[in-house]
Amino acid sequence: MSPSFRAACFAVSVSCVSASSTASSMSDATLAILEGRQPHASFQVSGHLERYVRSAIGSASPVFAEIRSVRRYAKPGCHRLHVRITAPDAVSVDPNTGKPVTFVFEMEQDLCADGTPPPAR
Repeated sequence: MSPSFRAACFAVSVSCVSASSTASSMSDATLAILEGRQPHASFQVSGHLERYVRSAIGSASPVFAEIRSVRRYAKPGCHRLHVRITAPDAVSVDPNTGKPVTFVFEMEQDLCADGTPPPAR
């Protein structure tokens, strides 16, 4: 995976867990998780982020996101979030094995409902 592709994936993931007006469903889902209204969310990405991911991976495949809390911090509304972005129909060949692989990008980020990171311990 090229450095620019990794950077594009990281930017998409950061957008997923920030209060972005271009990703209201992701922002709403993230806020619901941070506020404790739901433990996780899975949905199809649409709008600007969908176009961005499709452009980055060079595919017209549908893009899906899963967000879940993997840790709750002492400060209310603060969690470690796991974000998984997939495009199941975007298949490429692994250069090391020659086997087909689908696009999956995962990351974790510490975030509070007010948009800040949790306080240091």
